[in-house]
Parts: sequence; C-alpha cells; structure tokens
Amino acid sequence: MTLLSPPTSSPMRSILIGLAALLTAAGPMAAQHRVIQSPEGRGLTLVETLEGYRIEEPAGPTTAVEVSQGTTLSAFHELPGGWIAAGHRWTDAGYQLVLLRQTGGEVERLEPPAKTMEAFRMAPALLLEKGELTGLAWLEGDGGERNAVMASRWTGVSWEPVETVSPMTGEAQLALSGAVLGDGSHLLVWAAVDAGDDEVFWSRHQNGGWSSPAKLHPENTVPDIMPRVVAVPGGALVAWSQYDGKDYRLHLARFADGSWIDAGIPSEEGAIHPTLFPTARGAGFLYQTATPRSWALIEIDADGRLRRRAAMSRSPGEARPLVLSDEETSVQLRFVTEVPANEVVSDELPWRRIDWIEQP
Repeated sequence: MTLLSPPTSSPMRSILIGLAALLTAAGPMAAQHRVIQSPEGRGLTLVETLEGYRIEEPAGPTTAVEVSQGTTLSAFHELPGGWIAAGHRWTDAGYQLVLLRQTGGEVERLEPPAKTMEAFRMAPALLLEKGELTGLAWLEGDGGERNAVMASRWTGVSWEPVETVSPMTGEAQLALSGAVLGDGSHLLVWAAVDAGDDEVFWSRHQNGGWSSPAKLHPENTVPDIMPRVVAVPGGALVAWSQYDGKDYRLHLARFADGSWIDAGIPSEEGAIHPTLFPTARGAGFLYQTATPRSWALIEIDADGRLRRRAAMSRSPGEARPLVLSDEETSVQLRFVTEVPANEVVSDELPWRRIDWIEQP
C-alpha cells in the first residue's frame, strides 16, 4: 500500500493574488487558533486549543472535546441540549470526514456518508432544520485544487445515497456553505474558477434532486470568493467578497421565489471573511476590512435591506471577535483568548460594546 502524504495547499490563482495584496495592506498577522461561533445565537463557541478543541459557553466552565490526532473541525452548530461539529481527519488513505454530536451530555461520533471514489473529503457544511440535522455537503477530490461538491440527506438514523451536486472539473471549487430554507429544501453556495476568474455558484435540492449548478450573480471578470449563506423568512441571504480591481468589497444578494436579487449593499475597502450571527430583524454579517482597519458588522433584513451598521478598530493579528449579544442600540463583542480547558471563562475576557448606526 502506498502511503499518502498530507497535500500541500495550492490556492486559486485570483484568490492568491488578491489576498496577497490585501494582507500586505493590512499588515502582519499572527497565527490564530480556529474559533467558530454557532450561528444559532446562544453564544456557544468551538475553540481550537493547543490540546485539541473546547466548547465554551458565554459564561461558565469550558468543556474539552477529544479528537484524534490530525483532526480539523471547521463547522459547528447548536442543537437543543447540545451541539454538532464536523471537519476532516488525516489518514493514510487521505482526508476523511469527521462528525461529532453531543446530546444529553454524551459526545458520539457519527459515521459519515458512504465513501465514494475520491480519497480526499473535507470542508463539510452541516444542514440543519429547526435544530435537527437533515443533511451534509462537502468537497471531495484528489488532494489538490480539483474538487467535486457532494451531498447526502440524513434520515434521522442513517445517510441516504451520496449525490453529486457539482462534478469535478479541471478547476477549483472551494468555500462551500449551506442552509435549509423554510420549505425544507437544501441550498448550497460555493466559489469556483470559471473562465479564468472565481465566481459564486449555487444549487438547490428539491423535488428529489439537485438543480444544475449556476452562477449566483451576473457574469463578470473579477474574483468573487468566500460566500456564506443563511436562511431567512421567504428565502436566504448570501454574502461574499468581490474584487473591484483594487480591493475586495462585501457583496450581498437575496434568494426569493427561486432566483437571486442583488442587494446592492456597499462596503469598505478590503472587506473579507464574512461570518454570520442572528439578529432580531434578519441576519448579521461580521467581517474584517483593510481601509479602515476594522471589524465591521451589518444587519440585513429578510428583504435584503440594510438596517444597521457598526464598526470598531482592528489591531494587526487580532483574533476574530464573537458577537456576544445583539441589543436594540448596541452590540457586544468578545475576544477569545487561549486558556486551559478547565478554566472558567467569564466577563474578564476582553469585550467591547459598540453602538449600532441605524440606516435610512
């Protein structure tokens, strides 16, 4: 048997060029542990540590999560009375999917969907409806840039047959994100190289199958990268970073009645890495900007309208903050730091309250 070596990452061409310029402008960045806040809004957080991972409540004791060596967790959601996390683990046969679920105080390892031909399976997107797992999507490929988008539905006790959402091509497919819409259908978005630049694609599972992958936005010749999608009443919202020839800027669109509508929300220079948090009137996006160097937040309602903005200065190499609470006039952010797994996390951790600015 030939033993595989962990693959060397080879990013997409335009992402590499654009982000290199952005990071040069933003200044040096220190290596950070992965911090994933659950998008459900209770404040539960998965934090990578020197020993593995820990689950952190907004205030109270932390809980260590045991994982095998070589495991990287990249998706995390709250469940009623627990949580679910997904990622991949390096084995002699390549990257394999990892699923962990905690309910009733016990952590169990779920068997991933049945293996297919490709050795490398990674970047899983958990699909949940009303706090229950209903499906999983992931990237599957040869260990380089060439990946297919795959998915399987969860019956509650087992996985249905694996389906190919977008087949492997000679170009890269990355940054997979998914959501379950109000009608129970599954929606996926991802970035892919097309005709020399990166575009955002989407597909929806309804009536027993996945729709043909299609561009989410009008044809252009600039990179569109890092999409994130969230379900809202009547459809979904997606945010991604689009290169304008000089900087990346946040771009938004709304999904309604089976099609996408440009939300037309302008953003600051160097806007990248949008993450999601719930708000009272729709969905919130937290992202970083280069000019000015800041953490920026926006609230978008279910109709795709910009409701509120907030921002605070960002230090070089600073870890991404967590949205601790969203209130009527302000939002509280907290900065996670490395602490032993058995220490109590309390209000002593760095936090800051910033004011929302209502938009006309």
